[in-house]
Amino acid sequence: MGFGNGRFLLRKLNGLYAADSSLQENLLMNFSTDLLWVTVTPDGKQIVVETAGDDRSVKDTQSGTEPASEKASSKYQIRFLDATSLAVQRTLKLNQIVNLDATSTGFADTIHKGDLWLVRFGPSLAERQNLARVRSHCVPELIYSSSNSLLIGRCPLTGDEYSVSAFTVTGRRLWRQHWGQHRYYPTVMRSEDSSRFGFSTLRVAPTSDSPTNSADGSSSMDNDPNRGIEQVIEIYETASGSPIQSLRASPVVMSGQNFSFSPDGRRLAVLHDSTSSFTTCRRCLRRSRRNSLR
Repeated sequence: MGFGNGRFLLRKLNGLYAADSSLQENLLMNFSTDLLWVTVTPDGKQIVVETAGDDRSVKDTQSGTEPASEKASSKYQIRFLDATSLAVQRTLKLNQIVNLDATSTGFADTIHKGDLWLVRFGPSLAERQNLARVRSHCVPELIYSSSNSLLIGRCPLTGDEYSVSAFTVTGRRLWRQHWGQHRYYPTVMRSEDSSRFGFSTLRVAPTSDSPTNSADGSSSMDNDPNRGIEQVIEIYETASGSPIQSLRASPVVMSGQNFSFSPDGRRLAVLHDSTSSFTTCRRCLRRSRRNSLR
């Protein structure tokens, strides 16, 4: 996960490290309890960590007071750490594990009654404001396309389509699109200036894709754990939703961490059809030149 200035965040068990372009690792901190979830805000300014219980390895330097609902004892804690100083910016106390993505200004969640879902956003549990109301027969996906905008993916009440709407975190709708079928395991990658984002999802592969057979008669897909699915990477303009480029990546990477942008969002690197890390890097560089985003 990138977090600014050419660095990316690396997790090893309960430790967090910062690595630079030369892959030199620098230990940021070790946690005294299990590290359950780690992510970075879209602007790279904060690291979001979730731990079990009261982790004494994190010194809480928050100013002000927490809402009463967040002071109560809890099984899990989510802390927002400044990416430079590691000082705690705010803390959420929860009684269940939540893999929480967020921005530096807040986080979104949903409540629902039947198929009507209310999406809320705010800096704390007590300060969330209503963002949008959507109808969906599946739990809506909430994904940040930038520090100030949010994608809401949902399943219409009829048919197999998948609908995506983009909102600002203040509640203004930017655009809406209908896709041909449901998408799974969505992952987003953003350019540093937030002008473009890449959206990686998995979907059911077209039935016309047939496996090839080897000399012994066995199928090339017999041992493929991702048989029947494909990874699609789509590039969009953040503000308008205008599509820029679409491609399929193979082999499928469930986490979607096999593509990246240049800082200005004009070049795209994708790991594709390679087993050697050295060859993969060389191919990425060549492919990024051919697939320059216009």
